[in-house]
Amino acid sequence: MVLFQVFEKRKDPSAAATKIRRSVVFLLTPEVTQLLLDVGIQVPSGKFSNGITAYQHTTITDPSGNVKTFRMQIDNGKRVLTERQCVANAVLQAAVSQKLPNLEFVFESACEDVDVGAKVVRFSNGDGEMEEVPYDLLIGADGANSLVRGALQNSGHVEFTQKKCRQKYICVRDIPASDDLAAEVGVVNFFQAKKKWLEETPVNAVYYRSENNRIQMNFLATEKAFENLKGIESEWTQEAFPPSIPREWRDRIASALQKGDLSTIGPVTYCSSYIGPNIALIGDACHSATPTLGIGANQAILDVKALDGALGKSNGNMEEALQAYDQETRPQVAAIQELEKNHVFSLLEGQDPFWKAFHFIYFQFHRHGSRWLPKVIPPSVFQQLGASAITPKEALEKFCREAFIFSGIVGAAACVAAALGLKAFSGGVV
Repeated sequence: MVLFQVFEKRKDPSAAATKIRRSVVFLLTPEVTQLLLDVGIQVPSGKFSNGITAYQHTTITDPSGNVKTFRMQIDNGKRVLTERQCVANAVLQAAVSQKLPNLEFVFESACEDVDVGAKVVRFSNGDGEMEEVPYDLLIGADGANSLVRGALQNSGHVEFTQKKCRQKYICVRDIPASDDLAAEVGVVNFFQAKKKWLEETPVNAVYYRSENNRIQMNFLATEKAFENLKGIESEWTQEAFPPSIPREWRDRIASALQKGDLSTIGPVTYCSSYIGPNIALIGDACHSATPTLGIGANQAILDVKALDGALGKSNGNMEEALQAYDQETRPQVAAIQELEKNHVFSLLEGQDPFWKAFHFIYFQFHRHGSRWLPKVIPPSVFQQLGASAITPKEALEKFCREAFIFSGIVGAAACVAAALGLKAFSGGVV
């Protein structure tokens, strides 16, 4: 008897390779790594074709071509740098391969409508045919533009807002790998492409060899920056890239820029509740995020853990389980989203210039202070969060305390400087 059905837009991974649409690298936290190990996924596999690929180190190339290398801890107890698509494929393949008798997968099936009152969801298959499926529990994991969330809003159970991001990106996919070190296996490479006579157009880039053994590249910049490149794409790729980028890659990149196929990061979703009558939202459906903190994919997996735990403890009480899931998950996500707003490299639109300057000073103070005086000045809460040393909620509480103290110090210093300046102006100081 089938108790659980999973409707998935993608094709069956055992029958066809999943096409990479967007290439995103991120860090798996130790907790999430352990969850993946618990369901039989190898982390890391050491291979591209089995389990999750772990990248061993990153490189950062400055505009002058100088390269810095940062080694990654890739053992099972540490953070793992990997690719989002690789994780998604590994999780899906692990679930399908178990062939549980009470679990059925329906591939190439898209959610079209949800009737919250009747507890019926409608799906369309690859041939455009519609199917109505009744449910006792519906879990909406249908992304930032979630139809399930929309149905909850229309029925008055959920309110949500979305905030746009100020940056766009272009993916250049499946570049044939070469023997050049730029395509070294197990390396994620970052650089900023910048031309001297076009200083207002910095474009951040990341590239790496993915599990299909081809090069994936992402270029991130403001929409204005991409507009400034129109008509000079070929010249820009030849002159603004570090020497390590092969010429054949540059031609491919210039062609992608000329097509101007820009994608938007986000939007970021803020949801008043992650639940409704017999419905739970997980992942981007209730709390999409930008890549700033690199924690969105991890949180989506933790959502699943929280929901599973709540259902297991409820003794069949669906409403109680959903309430417990919402109460456990939402405070952590709220902390993540608040930290995202306060990050010096936040991608959200509408940042106040004063607070942006304050966050920059705060970031630089901790960044350099923790190097020079490590026993006195700790790393910033964002660095501690990235290292999984503290939880998002702990990070936000700590940031609020530090920001209050730091703003007081900055304010006092400004008052002293103003007083000295006034005294000098009046002739009291020569």
